[in-house]
Amino acid sequence: MHNNYFFLKRLKDALKPKLTGLYVQSCFSQEKDELLIEFGFKTQAFFIRASLQPTVAQLSFPATYNRSRRNNVDLFPEIINKKVVDIIQIENDRSFYLQLDDNLNLFFKMHGNRSNVIVFEGKEPVNIFLNHLENDLITQLDQYAKVIDLSFASLKFQNFNLRDFLPTLDKSLIVRLKMQGYEEKSEIEKYALIQTLLHELQTSDFYIENKNSKPVFSLVPVSNPIFETDDPINAVNELGNFVHSLFTFSREKEKAIKKLEGRKGNIESYISKNQQKLLELENSLGYEQQANILMANLHQIPEKTERIRLFNFYNDSEIEIKLKKDLSPQKNAEVYYKKSKNQKTEYEFLLKNIIGKETELATLNLKIDKLRGIENFKTLRNFLKLENSTVKTNSELPSFKETFFMGFKILIGKNAENNDLLLKASHNEDLWLHARDVSGSHVIIKHRSGYPFPKEVLEKAAGLAAFYSKRKNDTLCPVIFTPRKHVRKVKGADPGQVKVEKEKVIMIEPQSLVAS
Repeated sequence: MHNNYFFLKRLKDALKPKLTGLYVQSCFSQEKDELLIEFGFKTQAFFIRASLQPTVAQLSFPATYNRSRRNNVDLFPEIINKKVVDIIQIENDRSFYLQLDDNLNLFFKMHGNRSNVIVFEGKEPVNIFLNHLENDLITQLDQYAKVIDLSFASLKFQNFNLRDFLPTLDKSLIVRLKMQGYEEKSEIEKYALIQTLLHELQTSDFYIENKNSKPVFSLVPVSNPIFETDDPINAVNELGNFVHSLFTFSREKEKAIKKLEGRKGNIESYISKNQQKLLELENSLGYEQQANILMANLHQIPEKTERIRLFNFYNDSEIEIKLKKDLSPQKNAEVYYKKSKNQKTEYEFLLKNIIGKETELATLNLKIDKLRGIENFKTLRNFLKLENSTVKTNSELPSFKETFFMGFKILIGKNAENNDLLLKASHNEDLWLHARDVSGSHVIIKHRSGYPFPKEVLEKAAGLAAFYSKRKNDTLCPVIFTPRKHVRKVKGADPGQVKVEKEKVIMIEPQSLVAS
């Protein structure tokens, strides 16, 4: 209602003594859809801020305004240093304009999501603020005015239809008339009720009420106003404060939702990838089954054999099994039993992680639903304070890239600082790896009590160390490895730099974490 004809007419009357005789000193924009106009003469100063966002268009009149040194642009050069001669209200339209020197007019069109500020030379538009509203460059000044016949005869001719008779009435005012019994009254009483409303719109105070946690402007008395004044400039400024507060609330709320949605997406991606790994483990022929097949066919396996095809009694087919030629058939079966144990450990680890992440995801969905339902700043701030403290607590432990291979956990540093944290978080018995002579991630294989580091796990971790280094595109990369106890941080060294002793070298093809 703050942009309807009746309010703008009274706003024009309040602006006229404040602006007449002042000069346009600057006109600029430093935020999208917002125009600032500075007027002044000697010690007098006045500002108009036109916020013309698609969702809400509003004028306000700040006492001062500090222009930023960057990210702003001067606009409407043709009106600079022009004097305000008069202010004219467009009859029966949501617009008014400032008459300036040299036949220039600064026009404020407050038409909802089509609001704009236009410079006219006489009746012809010569410049507009929002360029996407192209029709504003072809509409003449005198085309905005509307003639409305407010006589009883006109009301009767319109069949007492309020919208047809008085299109300048807001929907809320029409509802108000109907609540006062307009539909049931006689023809004369209907006309009298309209006249009473029109008088009220010209003389009443201005009110702001709270409806569903949103500020609503009113030109007629309301039951529980949160603000009331007889000054239209004061009224629209106060509404701007409420709207700005609401905008800030909405922005913070959407930002918080977006952050939680981002975490949700990461968790869903993690679950999906690990479910795929789990499915691959379930569908692959297990090491235990291969070991059982070997044990059932020990007498058929020649010594020094590297591959052999045997009957697979699990699905009545043949299977080719790889063997280590320097081990006996029975020792090869024992290797597969050991791999089977690691495979089960990996399966249980993946399953445990998936269940944990699914629980975290369910909690996150509840938080997002709760956040979407918050309607005021106090509740939002309390929610964010609790959430930030929870995130801070959870983030106290450093986070690394990680994977699980043959029952062994492998951790990878994310950057130089994270490499230092990884070193602190590891133990003497862990195995440390790094691409030789180039910068890259530290890699740690976590020690498992009673289990030596298998060659396959060493190769896997070395491939990761090679990939997450400057040698990631090499065909083969030298990777050094040594127990963690032989790696130490030298005082004063840059992040990620360490002193290494008793290292060994393995040549390996780089392999990404995704490929694992």
